[in-house]
Amino acid sequence: MSLEQYCLRKRMVIQNWSTTAFDAVRAMESNHIGAVIVQESGRVVGIVSDRDLALRVIGSDLDPRAALLHDVMTPDPATLSITDSEELAARLMRIHHVRRVPISNGGVAVGIVTLDDLILSGQIDLATLAEIVKVQLAEPAASKPAGFIHPTRRPRPAPRDSQADDGRYPK
Repeated sequence: MSLEQYCLRKRMVIQNWSTTAFDAVRAMESNHIGAVIVQESGRVVGIVSDRDLALRVIGSDLDPRAALLHDVMTPDPATLSITDSEELAARLMRIHHVRRVPISNGGVAVGIVTLDDLILSGQIDLATLAEIVKVQLAEPAASKPAGFIHPTRRPRPAPRDSQADDGRYPK
């Protein structure tokens, strides 16, 4: 089945790359969505998710009213054509470790397909959907090495000799 059905809904928001992070958050909130597509000169140049804004703006202690999407977006996102299939959308999500893929026509955004959309369509098998989530969760982070799904616990420091004798640590 083609991706045309994901172009008929009006839940896609397009922002210019000079839009502030604050304005992007307001657009996401107003439209109850988790990402905005970034265009410049009528072409898709990036995508910004709510998670991107949390980590790249708030986590980097940037001023949301001054930080521009150009500086916090994921540039050159994978895109799909309106004639592509849901199966190809799932494959791209798995390969690129993403949950949202813009749909474009001649470089211009005409829609967006999300992991939620694929779940609701019922056209993609559960194992494929689970794999999309798994590869995303396996991305490395400060407290999580690549390939791990959950953060790892840091080992407790070994007790100093004086602590070993107080009875709290087994010998």
